[in-house]
Amino acid sequence: MNPFISRLRRLDEVIFAYPRITLLIVAATTALFATQVPSVRMISDFADLLPQQHPYIKLHNEIRDTFGG
Repeated sequence: MNPFISRLRRLDEVIFAYPRITLLIVAATTALFATQVPSVRMISDFADLLPQQHPYIKLHNEIRDTFGG
């Protein structure tokens, strides 16, 4: 049998043999990530999404720097 499949079956056995411990680990991980949510910042700048090496974008950047915008 494939070693990866064997490990997955063993993991499955452990998870279902100890459901409370599994639930505790999942809850602790969730709580850890939940404490980090206030520090997450979503910053999206449209210019960062453009391919900066494309000739049109290079021209746009030159014009923007010259005329503002």
